[in-house]
Amino acid sequence: MHTTSKGYIAWLLLFFALSAWALVVFFALSISGSEAAHASVRTQNMEESARASSAVRTHALVAETEDERAQLEKILDVEALSMADILEDVGKSAGVKLRLSGASPQPSGANSPAVPLGFHVDAEGKFSALARTLMLLEKLPLASEIDRIELDKSTGSSDSWHMSVSLHVLTTSKISI
Repeated sequence: MHTTSKGYIAWLLLFFALSAWALVVFFALSISGSEAAHASVRTQNMEESARASSAVRTHALVAETEDERAQLEKILDVEALSMADILEDVGKSAGVKLRLSGASPQPSGANSPAVPLGFHVDAEGKFSALARTLMLLEKLPLASEIDRIELDKSTGSSDSWHMSVSLHVLTTSKISI
């Protein structure tokens, strides 16, 4: 009977040992799952913090640039007829015969409120007057860009030249076609 009680005690100790190992495995798995959940929450909090920080920076940028955006809007809000008048005044100031043609809206970025309006300018006069005209066209009080310049000596006259200029002027005015 003494061996039987030792056998029961051995089996009982084996059962307790296996139960203890089962509890250790259970706690290890639950700690691992809890760690994974905490890591997921930390990641979500960091992403949310980054989004909030980005939103704050964006709002600050909008607030900081309000005056500059208003000035830019004022510069770009020029109607096509006013642009044409300014371009014609360039010819008068430089003393050349200037002719405008082909004022047409050009394709622009999908999200851009500014529309490039293309102009074709032809001018005739002395070389020095055309150079002065070109200088004035480069320094227009408008948001503009010269795309192409052609300069040819006119036939028949020794001091007459012909200049052809293509340029774009940005505007936020509504342009009806």
